[in-house]
Amino acid sequence: MHAAIELNRGAMMLVPEIALTPILSRRLRVHFGDEIAIFHSSLSKGERFDEWSRLRSGEARVVLGTRSAVFAPVKDLGLIIIDEEQDSSYRQENLLLSRARHCHRPRAKGVAVVVLGSATPSLESFHNAQTGKYRYIQLPDRIANRPLARAEIIDMREVFARRKKPIVFSDELLTVIEQTHARGNRRSFCLIAAAIRVLFSAAHAVNQSNVRIATSR
Repeated sequence: MHAAIELNRGAMMLVPEIALTPILSRRLRVHFGDEIAIFHSSLSKGERFDEWSRLRSGEARVVLGTRSAVFAPVKDLGLIIIDEEQDSSYRQENLLLSRARHCHRPRAKGVAVVVLGSATPSLESFHNAQTGKYRYIQLPDRIANRPLARAEIIDMREVFARRKKPIVFSDELLTVIEQTHARGNRRSFCLIAAAIRVLFSAAHAVNQSNVRIATSR
């Protein structure tokens, strides 16, 4: 961020939760003072307007906020940092355009550096780093020399085999299915049938897959 400011560029830092903004804003204000703007949904309309205006005029050069801050009018944007990029809070399933990890791309294209930070990156980002689409920078040590998480490979087929039990439909469910079919309610019957197919598919997937689980010690 200092490098961006020295080049007369702006910077943006996104965090997954509003609760993270107070402590980070205090740390950033030590470095950038009043050049920091805060942007998230818990602010009042007046507060958001004030912060938006400060960014628009160039009075503030750095914005800190949640996913909505990706649209903040930072002048001459040179750096975008997405902390905990794998977090589901950056995504809103009913509004595809609110996926912050995707929205940063048109904002950064050709003009800004993007840093996706995570101790447990999303599979998409990790794959992009492994294939060379992203530049992979590894931090081998944790802060204060804390131990790293230990990865264990667990064969879920063995776990499933040990706990395998026959699938039994309750009398209540069978009664609902019979009544639904008898009444000719085709839509409800199809929904029940689809749910049963999902259950069988999930059981089959667990039986066939290997899952990598990272456990923190």
